[in-house]
Amino acid sequence: MKSIIFRSSFAWALLLASCGDEHQYFPDLSPISDVNPKVKFIHAASDTVGVNLFLGDKKITGNAPSTITTFGAVNVGKVNIGTVTFQNAYPVTNYTTLESSLGVFSAVVPGAFNNTTTFVTKKLSSSTAPAMDASSFYTVALVGTTPAYGIVVFKDDLNTAPLDGNTYLRFANFIHNSVGNLTLRATPPATTADPAPVAITLFQNVAYKDMSGFVVLPRPGTYTNVQIFNSTTNTTTSISTLVAGSSSFTNNKVYTIFARGRIGGTGVGAPGVSRIVNR
Repeated sequence: MKSIIFRSSFAWALLLASCGDEHQYFPDLSPISDVNPKVKFIHAASDTVGVNLFLGDKKITGNAPSTITTFGAVNVGKVNIGTVTFQNAYPVTNYTTLESSLGVFSAVVPGAFNNTTTFVTKKLSSSTAPAMDASSFYTVALVGTTPAYGIVVFKDDLNTAPLDGNTYLRFANFIHNSVGNLTLRATPPATTADPAPVAITLFQNVAYKDMSGFVVLPRPGTYTNVQIFNSTTNTTTSISTLVAGSSSFTNNKVYTIFARGRIGGTGVGAPGVSRIVNR
């Protein structure tokens, strides 16, 4: 996949040049590399707070370590409290580029700090990164509940989801106590040829910690009743339904839908369905 290059206008370039070295715009941003692996992180552990993802000692989610001296000189360079919260992903769209393809992925509750004290970070789970190919794309997910958190890594074969005018979708099961595998069904948007569409099965029998490949949606548009079901014990009563605001799918886009939470959970921990944009 080719990286996206943002081109500034000539006037904007002149404005930046006139600022000299005194002002550094976006100093922590680096250009997308076509030779390093790229990662998207999903926080799917329903009973914990926001976390950061590390590869080795390199933080790859959220903000850069603090350089603000008001936190006290002892805390300059420490990991700050910017995190990825449950059922969310980083980056929101596309992927972030890794500086290395080797090391250990770790999900960490970051340390808080004030002027005099640094509170210790807590590592929830870690997993040795697989051999990651240059220029390839990966999804890393934190799953499970205490005391059995886990990190799973998937290679995202976007070659099977080309920019060909279609909409691509895949499904992951991150509900750790789902009894049996999960099935995803939805009702496609109506068309002139199909004015009263019926629900169809998009993915069937997806196990916990597993993710399907990308498939082409029958048609773009707004789907209704995007729901997860137990594949064996109850195929008629849905476990959860994707919110309507996330059920519209656009051509030349790639999406992941994932089941999260826990069976029997309530509030934020209740079983649910989330959607992220891969591209």
